[in-house]
Amino acid sequence: MQDRAKLCIKNVTTGQSDETLDVNVDSTIAELKILIQDTYPGNPRADQQRLIFFGRAPADTETLRQISATGQYSGTDPITCHLVIRQSQPAAEQTAAP
Repeated sequence: MQDRAKLCIKNVTTGQSDETLDVNVDSTIAELKILIQDTYPGNPRADQQRLIFFGRAPADTETLRQISATGQYSGTDPITCHLVIRQSQPAAEQTAAP
């Protein structure tokens, strides 16, 4: 696998058009979430994002290289990532009941 790859982001929450980013395959999921936060339309916060690759949601510490090795990635086509954006809960709902 090369050091860079095209990442095709499909937003399943809003149905927004696909976005393609050029990324380093040694980037962690946490780093990809920050990149998406900074560049993706609507700027979804990293803590609201759930990224799904090859049918699973990897841990924030996993790298794109690790994920691609376990999936069906050919090395030539873009890697598809499904982006689910979780909505923020109002502050009253975040506090635990007594």
